[in-house]
Amino acid sequence: MPDSAHRIRVLVVDDSAYNRRALTAILQSSERIEVVGTALFLDLQLTVPGGAVLPMAGGSLVAVAPTHR
Repeated sequence: MPDSAHRIRVLVVDDSAYNRRALTAILQSSERIEVVGTALFLDLQLTVPGGAVLPMAGGSLVAVAPTHR
């Protein structure tokens, strides 16, 4: 197993709790990958002055491993 300095650290972000759990499980099956957190991705719209509507991304429900706080 690679030491922690040589492991790939990953933050899993998706809008589906099922996908976040599945991706985390798949990634953690590799000794070279360390999942250090998960987050919810939100696909939003922002109305700006003048009435134009722009696409915007948002994030929520960020969970970080105790070793990476």
